[in-house]
Amino acid sequence: MKKRVLSGEERDLWKRATRDVSRFREAPAMPGATPDSVVSPPVRGPLAPPHAPIAPLKKRTITDPFSAGDPKIDRRAGRERMPVEAVLDLHGHTQNSAEPALRQFIESARARGQRLVLVITGKGSRVSAPQDLAGQMRSWMDGHRGVGRGILRERFREWVRRDDIRQHIVRVSQAHPRHGGAGAFYVFLKAR
Repeated sequence: MKKRVLSGEERDLWKRATRDVSRFREAPAMPGATPDSVVSPPVRGPLAPPHAPIAPLKKRTITDPFSAGDPKIDRRAGRERMPVEAVLDLHGHTQNSAEPALRQFIESARARGQRLVLVITGKGSRVSAPQDLAGQMRSWMDGHRGVGRGILRERFREWVRRDDIRQHIVRVSQAHPRHGGAGAFYVFLKAR
């Protein structure tokens, strides 16, 4: 590419534009300093003003049994390397009878020193596809009211978060397909 030569008018315009600009002068380097050895001061963001005290670290308490624990233990339970010591099947229970049955099962399993139990809630009923438009509308409305979603499965998630049951549990996770998959849960109990 050819080098372009400025005209006299362009040169005058450039001089006027840059007359207040001075040449940047670098600070003299410190003896023995290399670019890698220069450490910049830490930058505080807007969330940590300089006068804000740093809070001490607290022991993390986990209130949700579904978020606690180690996935490796789930795999061990699914591969039956960690035995399921007791099973509670909630099929045939109503919400009113399932909650006390779950509470009694968890308390007695922990009292016996069991560490891993399986609770089968079921996946919920499947609603068949209706043939006519009115049936489709009823089915859609029922689906938004909670029919066919597995009410015991949903209520189980609420029940294990309550303090009277939560005090016995380390964590809860969905079971492996060989143990019921989406319709069952591993419940890891605290040591006696």
